[in-house]
Amino acid sequence: MAVDEELSVSWSVEMEVNLFHAMRGHKPVGVNKNFQMMCIHDKLQQSMGRKVTSQQIWQHLSTMYDMQALHESEILPFPNNQSEFTLPTEEYGELMSGKRKAAPSNVEEKKDNSPKRKRTRQGTSAPNPDILASKRRR
Repeated sequence: MAVDEELSVSWSVEMEVNLFHAMRGHKPVGVNKNFQMMCIHDKLQQSMGRKVTSQQIWQHLSTMYDMQALHESEILPFPNNQSEFTLPTEEYGELMSGKRKAAPSNVEEKKDNSPKRKRTRQGTSAPNPDILASKRRR
């Protein structure tokens, strides 16, 4: 069986209705399109009881919608402007040139030498009968 045959699914009306129900509250466009598709895929799998891959869902949605145009028209939740950035040399000039102040390089000296505590279970292996009796009375 070829890969194209595995990816193609004949979508019935019931399957499309299940897809639209699964898409309720999830838009597979924008920055989070793959996360939204994961949610849609999970809901669709639960409602149909039939294996459908996310690739098959993407393929079917692309036959119904212009997914690229929808993705491009999606408003970003944060500004995506790029600008050139440089650190101010008067504040960070020494660090940028590699002239660091002498810092202690012995990491071993800073290490906490306190002994590690072991958690041990205290008490006897058999429960105290007085405690069991008081628990039963409550």
